[in-house]
This record gives sequence, C-alpha cells and structure tokens, in this order.
Amino acid sequence: MAAAYLTGVGGGATISFFYYEDVGAAIHWYRSALGLQEVLVEDWLGLFRVSGQHLVGLVDSTSGSQRHVPGPNKGAMLSIEVGDLEGLFGQLKARGVAEQGATLMTGCHGRTREFRVRDPGGYLVEFFHWIDPPAV
Repeated sequence: MAAAYLTGVGGGATISFFYYEDVGAAIHWYRSALGLQEVLVEDWLGLFRVSGQHLVGLVDSTSGSQRHVPGPNKGAMLSIEVGDLEGLFGQLKARGVAEQGATLMTGCHGRTREFRVRDPGGYLVEFFHWIDPPAV
C-alpha cells in the first residue's frame, strides 16, 4: 500500500525545540560558540537559523510547554549536515567547543563522517557529511 502524504504541510520553517534550565547560557553558546544566525531572542526563547527554513528553538523550561530532561540522554539531538566537516571540526576544536579528545568518526552504519559536541544543557549537536548520500 502506498503511503498517503498529508497536504498543506510545509512551506514554512521547521523548528526543533530544546528546553533548558539556563536558556541564557544556551543562547550565548549557539550564538558565540557555533556562530548560528540569530532570528529572535527574548528572555525565555532563542531562535537560531541552522539552514534555510530550518531553525533550532531554545526555550526556558519554566516558560515553555515542556521541561528540561536531566542527565546526558535527552532523547533528541540536533544533526547538521556540513560541506567541510574537517574544516569545521578544526575551527570548533580551536575554539574549545569540541573537546580535545573528540575525533571524526564514521557513523550511520558507514554512511556518514561525523563528530559531536554537547551544548550547555547537555544536548548533542552532531555535524556530519554523507559518504553515501541517500537519494532525494
């Protein structure tokens, strides 16, 4: 049976929301450490452009509809495809964003090269480049 696709979905921004006990620290990190483009910043919310119409939303967990999940496993991560993975890795190591022991690794069952960093709230941010890109 063929999949039935929804109509009327898409055309606007896609936003992944993460929830923080200290949203100010997260906003500062995404702005300063990663250099993402600021779209909107308020005392309880930061929206940053990842690419095109894809945004990441950083929310104060006392103001949003969800709560911060303590511990290292957040159940979600931000994964960003990049063209020059090695160059970005070198930049983030030089800035101290990527830990000194961090390395480039093969992921996604051999389909990607990647590295990961943790933001101030403990969420993983993965940067990757396809070795074997999927057909789109």
